[in-house]
Amino acid sequence: MSQVKVSVIVPFYGVEPYIGRCAESLLRQTAWQDCEFIFVDDGCKDGSLSVLQGVLARYPERRVQVIRKENGGLPQARLTGLKAASGIYVLHVDSDDWLEENMVEELLKAIEGAQADVAYCYAYHEYEDGHRKEKKVRAYADCQAYADAFMCFHAGAYVWNKLIRRSLFRQELFFPTIGMHEDMVLLAQVFLYAHTCVRVPQPLYHYRRDRRSSISNVQKAERDAASARNFLQLIAYWRGRKSPIDRFLPYLYAYCGWKAICFSPSIFGEFPFLREEVMQVPGSAMSSLKYRYRLFKVKRWLKKH
Repeated sequence: MSQVKVSVIVPFYGVEPYIGRCAESLLRQTAWQDCEFIFVDDGCKDGSLSVLQGVLARYPERRVQVIRKENGGLPQARLTGLKAASGIYVLHVDSDDWLEENMVEELLKAIEGAQADVAYCYAYHEYEDGHRKEKKVRAYADCQAYADAFMCFHAGAYVWNKLIRRSLFRQELFFPTIGMHEDMVLLAQVFLYAHTCVRVPQPLYHYRRDRRSSISNVQKAERDAASARNFLQLIAYWRGRKSPIDRFLPYLYAYCGWKAICFSPSIFGEFPFLREEVMQVPGSAMSSLKYRYRLFKVKRWLKKH
């Protein structure tokens, strides 16, 4: 077999109806000889592992690892997979999604051809009623420009449509423990160590949409509060040190403060630095009127509480 160029990391938990299609789409990749496939069982209690093993049995020549661990959430399962990876590049895949069979080949061709740190592609958002929407991503001059866009919430931040140089996942990076906006938390750090990126303008990833979006208002409030806590854990982790996220702190403070006053004011008690820091953010630091307004509302709320 050829050397491992791509480590495909797939954490899974409670995805018995979906893991078979996901695994098939990976093991049938046209570039499978360049890949190792690392499946991380995050303490599954359903039949996901059995379904996966049935698929793996049909592809005995593939390089596969199945790692079993206690349940710790998606971000920590990804970290487990990274520690086992040996490829030059990493592709993170969500276990209820699936890939076009040439996705790895096209991303690998692009990243090697451009000698880039990151290659990314378009995706299809797949709905359970059978329709789909193609989601395009604009071309960015470099990873810094891409990070500027998603950290100011002007672009989506996803790991699953990106082939990323494995060396960028440095040991000192913070891996979240909360599974909400965890992709952005990770990419905020990785992208500021990266330099060049290249776009593949083809929809090569199939993102299962309905399963994630059908939540109640109560669940949405919980998720938004969890998102704020995730970012604040990231800030706390780097606090007092030179940080790859320093330039995004004004937006993050405004975002977290807004989520706190809307959904969980106790966040200000859990992260005492948030009150002080958000009060020091000037309105001029917000390039968008929406965030300037939110910052104003947060400051006014804090003055009353």
